[in-house]
Amino acid sequence: MLKKLLNNNPLSYLTIISIFLFSCETNDLVSYGCTDPTANNFDPLASQDDGSCDFSTTSQLEIVGVIDFSLGTISGKAIHLRAKANIPDLSIYALGVANNGGGTDSIEITLNNPPNNLVLAGDDILIARDDIIIGQYFSDCFNSFEHVFQDDLVNQNGDDAVELFYNNEVVETFGDINLDGTGTPWEYTDSWAYKDNTGSVEFGSGNWIFGGINCTDGTATILDSSCPYPICQ
Repeated sequence: MLKKLLNNNPLSYLTIISIFLFSCETNDLVSYGCTDPTANNFDPLASQDDGSCDFSTTSQLEIVGVIDFSLGTISGKAIHLRAKANIPDLSIYALGVANNGGGTDSIEITLNNPPNNLVLAGDDILIARDDIIIGQYFSDCFNSFEHVFQDDLVNQNGDDAVELFYNNEVVETFGDINLDGTGTPWEYTDSWAYKDNTGSVEFGSGNWIFGGINCTDGTATILDSSCPYPICQ
């Protein structure tokens, strides 16, 4: 058949070559991933489903640190999150700060997708009140965060609880939303709280360690303090 085509049409060589090249280019454009938009890990850039779609109701994001560095009245406040799996849509997560033991304030901080629209498993995310000043305070270890977002609604003091929302439901809480944390084992005024299995304070989200109240007072960077933040160690 191929011989017949070539004999009957002098342009057949070009036609066959063009088809071959087009076929190669088309195959090169195939991108594998989850193509179901209802899945937690839906990948809008995928052109062919690879069977990886995740429909679980378990949050793939967790609170890792709550920060109240001594940097003026507001600049040292931040919340540290970490991805437990790839998260193609960060906007299904949100945060809330329960100030002064007054109970939940529901969703206050809506998370945005990063420029590349994908958060990878193990990525560290910092939501900061003042990303520039706190970045300077973190010094070189600021590069440990894969994603940094600025949000004026990050307003916890060192005695406030924090809630993580997934699809509008609370999935993790640091602290007690109905209790002012002043004088409690989980107070982190001018300091930080960090999730760690060795921690002596336990919430439903795991065990926590603490830098020590006022441990960042009078320091130029976290590395100058008596309580280096764990991600910097």
